[in-house]
Amino acid sequence: MHTPGDDAFPTPGPSAYGRTPAPQPPQPQPGWAPRPEYAQPEYGAPAPQASGYYPVAQPTQQYPVQQWNAYPPATQVPMGWVGPPPIVAPTNVLAIISLVSALIAIPLLPVILGHLSLGQINRTGEGGRGMAIAGLVLGYLSIAGWFFLLLLVLAVGLSGI
Repeated sequence: MHTPGDDAFPTPGPSAYGRTPAPQPPQPQPGWAPRPEYAQPEYGAPAPQASGYYPVAQPTQQYPVQQWNAYPPATQVPMGWVGPPPIVAPTNVLAIISLVSALIAIPLLPVILGHLSLGQINRTGEGGRGMAIAGLVLGYLSIAGWFFLLLLVLAVGLSGI
């Protein structure tokens, strides 16, 4: 039979602020002591062995500790895994033409196309920036070479040799 004073968590009445306080856990009865397996052992004393309803299972076999390598060998790749395709921006065509025309030593075309391709690369995010710069450098060197060749021809022609 249930009586109001028998509750494990008795319901207190309303507090002064109009709220009901949280129920309090039951207090231990006189003569109550914790089970020895849950009691705190004294410093240096051996821990008490569990006894009673739940026996402690002892390991029957010792397993070797496996050493894990932080970096697996490079040959271990899961079968069938190809990975995502690399994200490669398309190469700017004007950068390619600038480099090829600079290698052929056409004087002004690589400089013009190199500057146009660098502008397009900055605007669109395409690849080929290195080729455009190489085309520009070789184009300027080509213009300087043709200029010095023209000076050499003029100097030889004016000297009358």
